[in-house]
Amino acid sequence: MLRRPIGFNQILTFDHFIEDPEKTLAGEITTGHRLFALQVDSNKLPTLYPGMEVDIAAPFSGGGLAPQVLLVLEKITIVNVGNLTIVEDDDGGRRARARGNFKKIDIQVPVEQALQLSRIQKIITGPFELYIRPANEEKASSWPGGGINPAVLEKIGVRLGGFQ
Repeated sequence: MLRRPIGFNQILTFDHFIEDPEKTLAGEITTGHRLFALQVDSNKLPTLYPGMEVDIAAPFSGGGLAPQVLLVLEKITIVNVGNLTIVEDDDGGRRARARGNFKKIDIQVPVEQALQLSRIQKIITGPFELYIRPANEEKASSWPGGGINPAVLEKIGVRLGGFQ
């Protein structure tokens, strides 16, 4: 059974398939979590695959200066990898055309973090960036409690403990 769609002229590989049809992506999501798709900068990436651990960063407006890149999440496991095509209407809605084709990753996060990532995705000045972690690295989070970086939450108007 196919795990993800296959693009036109794309090479069919083993990772397009699910070994057991009963084991679907939705069946692998932990209760209280959501699968979240992130558009990532594919020009800077080697081959990504499910199970890799990454740190996720994003560029924010620098207020007229160079963009400020901040770590958003650390030690996140990639659940799935694919492509994301953004389509926009052309000629008053008569034709649709692709504005861009991007690499995307799916990650599993708690519901509150999924909502926060959605807000972050709407204000960043470019796609998310990934930093691949060494296998089995045990480094603790750079900020207390893990989760989304408090400096990033502040940029989207979230106080620690909930939405503003």
